[in-house]
Amino acid sequence: MPWEVKIARPDGLPLGKVEAVQDAVHKGVPAVQFYREPSGIEKLAKSGVQFPAALMRHMEKSPASIRGDYEDGELFVRLYLGSEREIGKMDIEIRGQGNPLPVIAAICLPNNWIALDLSNGGEPFDLSGNAVAGWEQFKAYRSKAIHDIKELEKKSEED
Repeated sequence: MPWEVKIARPDGLPLGKVEAVQDAVHKGVPAVQFYREPSGIEKLAKSGVQFPAALMRHMEKSPASIRGDYEDGELFVRLYLGSEREIGKMDIEIRGQGNPLPVIAAICLPNNWIALDLSNGGEPFDLSGNAVAGWEQFKAYRSKAIHDIKELEKKSEED
C-alpha cells in the first residue's frame, strides 16, 4: 500500500506535454527511469491466457501509459504520467522508509508545481520543510497494520 501524492499546477492548468513533463522531472531527479506501460490489449495478447469476459472488457479499455520509477535505497517512487499527450496532473505512489520530500521538492519547486497529499483530502503540503505529516502518518498506519497482521498470524498459529 503506497502513500499517494498528486502533482499539479497551482493555477489548475495542465502540467504540459508528456515530453516537457519528463524533461522537467529529469532536471530535478535525473535518476527517474521513464517507460511505456503496455495497454490492456497488449497485456492480454502477451499472456496467452483466456480471462473472464468482465476482465477482458476492462483490460481492453486500458490504454498504454507513461510511468516513471525512482528508487534510492529504502525509497521507491512511481510517477504516473497517464496516456494523454498533455498531462493535467501527475499521480505519484511512494513506498518504503526513506524521506520522499527531497524527491517531490526537486520535481515541484523548479517548475512552480504543488504537491497534494491525497491521504489528507488533497491538501497541498509544504515542500520546504523536513517532513510531511501525511507521510509520517502513513508510515505509522502501515507499521500498525503490519504489526496487527503479525499478531493475527501468531494467534492463528497458537489456535
